[in-house]
Amino acid sequence: MLTLFDAFQDLCCCVINVAYRRAPEHPFPTPTNDVFAVYDWIYDNQRRLGINGTICLGGTSAGASLALTTLLQRANLGLPLPAALVMVAPAQLDNTLTTENSCEWRRRQYAPWTGVETALSFRQLYLPDGPRRESWVQNPMKVPDEILSKVTLPPTFCLTMECDIFFGEADAFCERLYNKKHFVRELIYEGLPHMALSMGQVFPEVYDKMRDIFMRIFDVDMRVFAGLSWPPQKAALA
Repeated sequence: MLTLFDAFQDLCCCVINVAYRRAPEHPFPTPTNDVFAVYDWIYDNQRRLGINGTICLGGTSAGASLALTTLLQRANLGLPLPAALVMVAPAQLDNTLTTENSCEWRRRQYAPWTGVETALSFRQLYLPDGPRRESWVQNPMKVPDEILSKVTLPPTFCLTMECDIFFGEADAFCERLYNKKHFVRELIYEGLPHMALSMGQVFPEVYDKMRDIFMRIFDVDMRVFAGLSWPPQKAALA
């Protein structure tokens, strides 16, 4: 099974995998708090970890939603931001959606892996008391415009799967970032289900394409955002 961790390692990055506590044993807000705390620790210990300051925050599925929430929380608090955000098949960006209030959910209610029953069962585990419509930390899709307007967010790449019940909210959020003048790239894989990345042997083209895109993000987008020199300097061999 291929993961985002594998893709980053293939590009010779220093990769830190956040083992955040998960539902149902640890429902919201524990996973959100864990990811936020770990990012804080990484940022404060960059020198000790041998990191050069160009930190990319990323995740797959629910992990992508947690990565986005962490970014938005830091932006809201005026804290230093990562140099890039990567989201692959982000899930649960808006936990108030149902087939009754979302045409995208109705259209994809029988999607493989992430049909309505599966999506709602995961939501119940994560939010046993039900979603709070006014909470953008629970529902990053609902982050206020003031937060998106107060800072320049880092370059964002979002890989979405067309046959995914969560596709609509991820696509809409990318459009919202674009309309707010943030740098965002979205790649839509037609005909693929939610966790296509994990099926690397079945869909190797997804993994290969991701590596190519990540290479551009790391070599160009992150360097420019972090204020590093471009093009990269070449070191002569002794």
